[in-house]
Amino acid sequence: MGLLEVGVVFLSLLQGGLMAIDEWVFHRRRGLSLWELWGHPVDSFLYVLPLSVAAHASATSGWLAIYLLLCVVSCLVITKDEWVHARECVPGEHWIHSLLFIVHPVVLWGVGTMWIQGEGTVLRRALPVLILAYASYQILRVIFSEKKKRHQVNNSFYETLGTRWYDDDTHAIALLRVEARYKLTYVLDIFSKLHLSKSVRVLDIGCGAGFISNPLAAQGYDVKGIDASPNAVAIARRYAPQNARVSYEAQNAYALQESDGSFDVVLMLDFLEHVDHPSKAIAEAARVLKNEGILIFHTFNRTLWARLLAVHGIQFVTKDCPSHIHVYHLFLKPRELEIMANAEELSIGEWRGIRPKITKAFFRSLCYRRVHPEFEFTFCASLAVGYLGYFGKLKRACRLDSHPLA
Repeated sequence: MGLLEVGVVFLSLLQGGLMAIDEWVFHRRRGLSLWELWGHPVDSFLYVLPLSVAAHASATSGWLAIYLLLCVVSCLVITKDEWVHARECVPGEHWIHSLLFIVHPVVLWGVGTMWIQGEGTVLRRALPVLILAYASYQILRVIFSEKKKRHQVNNSFYETLGTRWYDDDTHAIALLRVEARYKLTYVLDIFSKLHLSKSVRVLDIGCGAGFISNPLAAQGYDVKGIDASPNAVAIARRYAPQNARVSYEAQNAYALQESDGSFDVVLMLDFLEHVDHPSKAIAEAARVLKNEGILIFHTFNRTLWARLLAVHGIQFVTKDCPSHIHVYHLFLKPRELEIMANAEELSIGEWRGIRPKITKAFFRSLCYRRVHPEFEFTFCASLAVGYLGYFGKLKRACRLDSHPLA
């Protein structure tokens, strides 16, 4: 075994040791986001590619160019997690990462040199196998860890937002603020189609900081907003339009303090995916709803697309995204929601899909990690991500439109 081969063996062992410390000490201590969980196998596979070229191809000028290109891609991609590391890692983990970033290209240089010189055939063929085995372990870890996890939804951060509800575009709440404009449009559209006058009483359950209640009140509707967060209720009052018929209270949606049949309209917008027992909340909403009243809802479907966008994608659009804003197991399939509503003598009026609109503003938000002023949502036929609709009490809803249940 030549000196170069000994050096590559030593550096590979050092690299493996550093990766083991990073994985079984630091990663297990702090936990990993989905970005890192899937990003690490990607790093490993991109490492396997140049090593495989050096293991099985002839060292011609063409293969050397491919090897060099793959090395550059691998060395660049392994740095992709630094925006996460800057926020999550302790100094010791930063030190480990720094060493790994140095050792990685040196090993690739050593393997490439052995390949050109025709040395270390066994080592060159063993390295990609070992890295591939580690990548397989990483993928299995993701699969099994995701199956074991059943996180509680994080509703506590709403208590800490203050005026950020209305003026912060780096927090995930900014997406809710943008989406609220489209929910408001939808609510007013339903009011118009069902010929509801401004004398109707509206109860906004899970009103947050009044993104829907305040604009409705500004248009002359009689609105009451309730939310479990006293801080959100306080902010909603602060931003309420003057002389409008709007009031706010901190209440439990499972045990409303309202009289039976006291509201013409109940709103549950971006609410059902935040409670463990949506059927209880729907039962209470139906109780306070008048005969022939309507319940307007928005929530997320339990699909892969909704998981990618509403659970994981939200983490990439804003710098400040509290963990577990949404959890997948609380998402509701439309049929499940309809069954819950039917049990309370509520009948479906319509379904309508909603999703982010893929525009320049969407990609700018991803790039700068703050919600761009021109970020948009769009209504659509598909219910695969988010969906809205309304139920009518006592099965007297006039069906406006129909979409197959997703």
